[in-house]
Amino acid sequence: RMSNMTEKRVEKKMNSYLKMILMMCLGGAIGAVFGVGLVLYEDGMAGMLQAFSGWMRAYVVPILWVFVAASLVVSIVCYRKAESYVQKMDEEDDSLMEELDQRYEAWSSAGMLASSVLMCLSMVIFAFGFPVTEEEAAYQRLGMTVIPFLATVLVCVMYQIAAVRQLRRKDPSKKGDASDLHFEKEWIESCDEAERMVIYKSSYKAFTMMKTLLMILLTIAMLGQLSFGTGMTAVVLLALANIIMLSVYSAYSMKFQKTKFAD
Repeated sequence: RMSNMTEKRVEKKMNSYLKMILMMCLGGAIGAVFGVGLVLYEDGMAGMLQAFSGWMRAYVVPILWVFVAASLVVSIVCYRKAESYVQKMDEEDDSLMEELDQRYEAWSSAGMLASSVLMCLSMVIFAFGFPVTEEEAAYQRLGMTVIPFLATVLVCVMYQIAAVRQLRRKDPSKKGDASDLHFEKEWIESCDEAERMVIYKSSYKAFTMMKTLLMILLTIAMLGQLSFGTGMTAVVLLALANIIMLSVYSAYSMKFQKTKFAD
């Protein structure tokens, strides 16, 4: 029986190594095809990227004002919809509480997600307004783009603060202020076990997805630098983000393991 268990362990290890080798070969093959495609169509892709960048620079100001309008619409609609369900919770009986709570969560989560995405995209669009070769034109472009950019960020941040306060009115047991630096710590401490489990599972799913995604983006940034000379900034930042994420995960994993054994 012991020999059978040993053989199964060895076979399992061999299968794990084989899967890893196959995944590396598959990744290498995909990278090779991608690299050959970049070499063959380098001029066409470079021209397309330059044309896209030129178009974005030309229309960066109206696009940013569209983002301001979008952030206002999203914030108002999501907040009012969520508020309507909060008010209904005070009026309806307990049989509808779960359904109302789910609808509230849907609108609140959608607003939080949309406001965060709008902020990130506005930063990307804002960066397309530069570089401008003439110094005077650069200052003029900065003045024209910084106002709608800051307006978008301000609207999204104000909505998120208001949404957290709205949730605290719905559930007074929740603690923390969204404008406070220790908000996440106070918030998680005020959650019950079921809510914490949802947060933990969601966080781990996000971690595993980002671990893979950052490596893919790092590879794309590296190929972009080799083929188009896009610069080392993206390569360095993506590599640094991946290293920091893995280091923080490992450090806290060891910390919690020590706490577990101590208990």
